[in-house]
Amino acid sequence: MRPVTWAVWGACLCVAAALAVATALRPLGSAPTLQQRVMSIAADIRCPECQGESAAESNAAASLAIRGEIARDLEAGEGRAQILRQIAGQYGDWILYRPPARGAFLLLWATPLLALAAVGGVLGRMVVRWRAGVPGSRRAGSGGVAEAALVAGAAEEPSPDLNRRLARYL
Repeated sequence: MRPVTWAVWGACLCVAAALAVATALRPLGSAPTLQQRVMSIAADIRCPECQGESAAESNAAASLAIRGEIARDLEAGEGRAQILRQIAGQYGDWILYRPPARGAFLLLWATPLLALAAVGGVLGRMVVRWRAGVPGSRRAGSGGVAEAALVAGAAEEPSPDLNRRLARYL
C-alpha cells in the first residue's frame, strides 16, 4: 500500500476510537435537570465582569442575570443554539467561548487546519521524493550530477598530481 493510504486509514481509525471513547464516557441515566442544562449553556459563555471565568463559575451579578435569562429561555422552550445566539446578540461574539466561524473568527479557526495541511503536504512530498531516489534527496546515492561526473571522469587516466596527492593519504 502507498504511504498516503496508510495515513488515511490511520486517521479513520483515530476518529473511530475517539468517537467510541466519547460515547462510552457519556453519562447514563435520566434527562438533565433544568439547573444542569442552565449550567451547561452558561459554561460556554464568558462572565462579562470577571476575567477567565465562565458565567457558570462566576457569582457576579452579570453572570447570575445571564443564568436567570438562560433558565427563562429554556422554560419557554428555546434551544441551546438559539439561546447562545440571543446572548451573543446582546453582548457580542466575544462573550462566547466558542464563537461562530465567520469573519475574523473563520480565519482563527482555519489557520491551524491550513498549517497542518501544509506541513503534511511538505512531509508527504519529501517522503515521495526520498522513496523515488530523486537527485538531491538523501537516498539518491552520492548525488546525481556529481556521481555522473565521477563515472565519466573514471574513464580518463588520473593526472600525476592527483596520484601524488593520493599516495600521501594512503
